[in-house]
Amino acid sequence: MDDRLLTLLLVVGALGTGIALYAVRGKGLGRRLPSPPQWARQHGWEFRPADPSLLRQIRLLPMGDRGAPRTEDVLVGSWNGVPAVSFRYEWATLGRAPAVHQEHVTALALPAPLPWLTLAPAGRPSPADWFMVGQTVELESGRFNERWRVHGPEGRAPHDFLHPRMMARLLEPDAAETTILVDGAHLVAMRRGFLAVDQIEPTLALLADLAALVPDFVWQDARGRGRS
Repeated sequence: MDDRLLTLLLVVGALGTGIALYAVRGKGLGRRLPSPPQWARQHGWEFRPADPSLLRQIRLLPMGDRGAPRTEDVLVGSWNGVPAVSFRYEWATLGRAPAVHQEHVTALALPAPLPWLTLAPAGRPSPADWFMVGQTVELESGRFNERWRVHGPEGRAPHDFLHPRMMARLLEPDAAETTILVDGAHLVAMRRGFLAVDQIEPTLALLADLAALVPDFVWQDARGRGRS
C-alpha cells in the first residue's frame, strides 16, 4: 500500500474516532441531573425546603460557632422499607479563616439506638474533634487505622461494631471520602459539598450494607438497653 494512502487512512480513522468520542462525551456532559424536588417526585419521596427538627434527631453533626447551622433541600422517604432522609447541611466556623461548610448528609434509620461512633477519613476533621468527646479507637487492622479516624465511647462497643467484615466493607472504594456516624437511631453518611441527587441511592446502599453487618448480639444489647 502506498505510504501516502496509508497515512490518509490513519488520519481519517483518527478523526472518525475523535468525532465519535466527542459525541458520546457531549451527550454525557449535556445530561442534567434532576433538582431535589424533581428527584423526590420521581422516587416517591417528600421534599421540604428545610427541616430544623433534624438537628435534634441527628446530634453528632458539627454545629459550627457562628449562627445556627441549617438544613436545606431536605428529601424524606424510605430505602427498602426503612425510613431515610437526605439533605444539604450548612455550618460556619470562625477563627483565623472564617468559613462556611457544606455537607451532603444522608441518614438511614436503625431498628434500635446504638452506642455513638464517628468514623472520619484520615486527614479530614472528625465531628468528635468539635464536640471533644470520646476516645480515639485503634482497631486490629493497620490498613483500616491508616484510612479511618475512629472516635467512640470507652469499652467494647466500638470494637463490637467494627468487626473484620465491617472494616472490610468500609475499605471498599464507595466508602472513601465519606464520614460515617452511628448517631443513636440513625446511621449517617456525610460528604463534602452540595446535595448530589445521583449519590443518594449509592449512599443509602452503603448504609444499608453497614446496618446489615451489625452483629445480632449488638442489636440484642441495644434492645435490652431500650427496655431497661
